[in-house]
Parts: sequence; structure tokens; C-alpha cells
Amino acid sequence: MQDFRTHLQKHEKFKRAYKLVDAGDYKLSIQANEAAYCSPRRVLDDVYGYESFEVVIKKFYGANSVWVHPSSIEGLDKRFDELFCSEDNIGGYMRVKDIQELYEFLSIGAFKTE
Repeated sequence: MQDFRTHLQKHEKFKRAYKLVDAGDYKLSIQANEAAYCSPRRVLDDVYGYESFEVVIKKFYGANSVWVHPSSIEGLDKRFDELFCSEDNIGGYMRVKDIQELYEFLSIGAFKTE
């Protein structure tokens, strides 16, 4: 499966934000800028320069969406519960490897076995 970073595109209206990334029945908000929980905490021209990102899992119901905590996604490894704040459902400073695993699970419904 493709690296999730290949899907990160700058938002036309919000220049320092990335567009949502499709991941199966969900969409991922994957952000990196001076206001996001990422490292480094600044805007880079190359998305491959980030060690970590801020992530929100969104579920859409028509035009409306809710932020989803990993604990409510059946089959998702419980370790993701600890990577997201239970109060606001934000995954701060998430490592690239963890985001890739989350992206793959949500996209195909299972963890890749190696």
C-alpha cells in the first residue's frame, strides 16, 4: 500500500493545512505546521521531513462529521487507544510508522502481516 504521505495535499483555502485523506469508511486529518502537535513544529516544503504528525480520525454522515476515538473502531489494535487523547480524540506527535499502520488498517480493514 502507498505511503500515506503521498496523499497529503495542501488545502487551497487553508494554506498551512493538508486536505483530508480517504481511509476506507473514514477520513484522516493528518497535519503538520507550527500550530499542530508534530515534529518539527513548523511548515516544511517536504512532507517526508516530519518525524511525527497530528492525526484526527473523522467519520462522515452526509455533510456532517464526528471525530472518532480509536477505541470505537472494531478490530483496531488497542495500542492506538493510548496514542489518542480520550478527551478530544486527537493523536498528537504520532510517528510515521503508526500513522501508516492506522491508514492501512482503515483502508483495507486489517493489519498487514509481515
